[in-house]
Amino acid sequence: MLGQASHRDDLIEYPGHCHAVIAAGGTIEDKHVLLVGAGGAGSALAFKFLNMGCRSPAIHDLGNARRDQLIARRDQKFPGHVHGGSTDARGFDLVSNAPPSDMSDRDDFPVDPVTLSSEQFVAEPVQAPCIRRAVTSKIL
Repeated sequence: MLGQASHRDDLIEYPGHCHAVIAAGGTIEDKHVLLVGAGGAGSALAFKFLNMGCRSPAIHDLGNARRDQLIARRDQKFPGHVHGGSTDARGFDLVSNAPPSDMSDRDDFPVDPVTLSSEQFVAEPVQAPCIRRAVTSKIL
């Protein structure tokens, strides 16, 4: 959870991402989730979030076609529950960043950090680098 004066820098790695979020104090059931990334990890996480009872997850990906394909696949089992997201994290309880990129330290966090709040739980199932500089700049 983002705090105003401090933050937790525990690594929450995939697999087991959802359970690690819960163990670290977050919740998934009945929460609004913004999932960034529609690749392999994002696809698995979307399915897991839905199975764990999150409210309609929003999926954001830099590739609209990849995002739309994932929404269509998840819509087969969870009709009408999955929709497209954007770089705006306002209104979400959980922001999960699982982009299908090389995630170098030169990559910016694909959600506008200004739209993050201390009330949100922000997690990354893949940590490379350990704490991304865009997130760190918002919370430190």
